[in-house]
Amino acid sequence: MRFLRERRGLSQLALSSGAGTTPRHLSFVETGRSRPGRDLILRLATALQLSSREINQLLGLAGFQAARAEYQFGDQRIEPYRAAIEAVLENHNPYPGCAMNGAGDILLANKGYKDFAPTALTSTPEERVETFFNPLGDAPKLVENWAEVAHGLLDRQRAELAGCFNQRLEKMVLRMEEHLKNVVRPQFKGGNDIVLSPILLVGDKRLSTFSTFMKFSHAHEVTLSEIRVELTFPTDEKTRLFFEELAKK
Repeated sequence: MRFLRERRGLSQLALSSGAGTTPRHLSFVETGRSRPGRDLILRLATALQLSSREINQLLGLAGFQAARAEYQFGDQRIEPYRAAIEAVLENHNPYPGCAMNGAGDILLANKGYKDFAPTALTSTPEERVETFFNPLGDAPKLVENWAEVAHGLLDRQRAELAGCFNQRLEKMVLRMEEHLKNVVRPQFKGGNDIVLSPILLVGDKRLSTFSTFMKFSHAHEVTLSEIRVELTFPTDEKTRLFFEELAKK
């Protein structure tokens, strides 16, 4: 509880006030002098804005049953939501799109993604970290603004990690930081820049893309609450035509 509170940057007074208890009682909970009831744990979890998985973990540590359901992605009870994701990905063709879990495992991918990045479908998130973030690897040769993109992705994963307690993701973030410790972050120069756009060097072509993310903001079930749908778009006509031609081939 203390770890979760400090991660949010909250004092005992602020958290206890938000959870309808006293700083003294919260202090006793954090030091183990008092065992919290299920209701208090749920109020603290709400005040801490914990994820569905963390709520279940916290209840389990206190000896209580889980409060949030958790199903496999292929479970029939998730089918309507899976179908919605599939429809989004299908309609996004010919541009790449995929659905990932909280650690980055790819659960679904559309044809555009399979055409453009087939090896990503058979690699683990940890392997993709090693492939992309290694400054001595091939990624800096294939992404013109690699340093900017790598630091941007690290920022995003740090923000994701701040909102959950995912040990697997934490290890990957530490590995990203290790790779980038001697890589200078390019200084943002302003101008006409709007969104971070990777510049991809594919053969003799120079492609520019950007990505958006979708999620189930009000999902109470664990699996759905962690799913992120990444959709990649072209930023110029040349890149748009590249993906359209790739789809035809």
